[in-house]
Amino acid sequence: MDRLRILLVNALHCNEYIQTVFPGLGMAYLASYLEAKGMAVELRIEDRQVREALAEFKPEIVAISAVTPNFPLATEYARAAKEAGAAVVIGGAHITALPQQLQPEMDVGVVGEGEATFHELVQRFDRRRRRFLELASVAGIVFRGADGTLVTTPRRPPIAPLDTIPRPARHLLSLPRHGVIHVMSSRGCPYRCRFCVSSRFWGRTRYYSPDYVLAELAEVVERYQPTKIFFYDDLFLVPARRFHAIVERIVALGLHKKIEFNVNCRANLITDEVAAALRRMNTVTANFGFESGSPATLRYLKGGNVSVEDNWRAVRIMQRHGINVSGTFVIGCPEETREDIDMTFRFIRESGLSFFEVYPLTPYPGTPIWDYALEQGLVSDSMDWSLLDQEGAEDPNAWIVVSQTLSAEELFALLREIRSLKGKKRLATWLRNAVREPGRIPRYFRRCLGMARHRWQQKG
Repeated sequence: MDRLRILLVNALHCNEYIQTVFPGLGMAYLASYLEAKGMAVELRIEDRQVREALAEFKPEIVAISAVTPNFPLATEYARAAKEAGAAVVIGGAHITALPQQLQPEMDVGVVGEGEATFHELVQRFDRRRRRFLELASVAGIVFRGADGTLVTTPRRPPIAPLDTIPRPARHLLSLPRHGVIHVMSSRGCPYRCRFCVSSRFWGRTRYYSPDYVLAELAEVVERYQPTKIFFYDDLFLVPARRFHAIVERIVALGLHKKIEFNVNCRANLITDEVAAALRRMNTVTANFGFESGSPATLRYLKGGNVSVEDNWRAVRIMQRHGINVSGTFVIGCPEETREDIDMTFRFIRESGLSFFEVYPLTPYPGTPIWDYALEQGLVSDSMDWSLLDQEGAEDPNAWIVVSQTLSAEELFALLREIRSLKGKKRLATWLRNAVREPGRIPRYFRRCLGMARHRWQQKG
């Protein structure tokens, strides 16, 4: 019998850079898991030419992953897949937070981590009838029963240890050579910021072992010859013993001489020892969710386990060790005042950040901010989910604003004001790095060329 054709779709708005800059590793993990289980499947990952892939590939199963702002697009893809005769599975952050959002065009929703659940669904697929069988005994899903009512099965325990999950099937992705490769060395975050979806999606935090991580690094270096690797974990620095073990092995293999690294950090965990280790592995940029320069706002967002003083100290330590600092910030908390926001803008201007982004506080389902917005009548299960795409929205009237002190127009004007500094800071950082380490200039241009070639190939 020929192989079961499965199309894995990332529901993305590809005209928004932030949605396409990172590869769809989630779907690549699903693919590698099926391949490792010996499933007789033919797999394809798509995020751009989805309707063309439906016509050309003729999949029997279409699995779609979507975050909340993109759920309307996922529904469109599901409808097109059903019209093409495929069974449809939906996964990702939105359906996990709101399983009651399973649409008529969707046969099954996967709640939470997807590899084991999707594998079981594929095993239960009846190719002749194009349907999944005996769904009630599958953990971690939502589906419609015989009477049309939604059935949500018990949550599936997270996969442990993580090393049992094969490395992602990057051969199914369109990735650049001599560019930036993204790697996940953990799932989840030990902290639970009020606005964060990730910690709620993954549940308890789990980590790949140093052996697994180094094997993956060796694979991507051999295949793609990247100039930079981005550890896209929510937090790369924990547990401390594992972090230092990874650093030592990177150095022992000489990867630090070939590749620059970019990592996500947290200010209260930064010491001179940690910064020295990051620099030793050739970390050029450390990313922080600083969130606010206002003590009151920061306590609201992060629960009091990190302070504004921690943020200032982390920047100084990183700069002392020659590491660029990138920070993200949030404005528009319910009781945040203009004075609070001014404190954030002062931090951005005076702390010496190399790069920064500022976002309006957005009430994503599954977070305490969503619960607050729900109580205030600002959101509902029947709302237009695209209204939560506040990064891509240029019309402030299309924003969901949870602030009690500032209007959407005022927040929009403040964002435009502070974002005007981004280009200047980026140029200043590039010039400073070029003077300090001129040897990095050829590598920088090589990466830019690789990324430009990759974007051209994708457009073509």
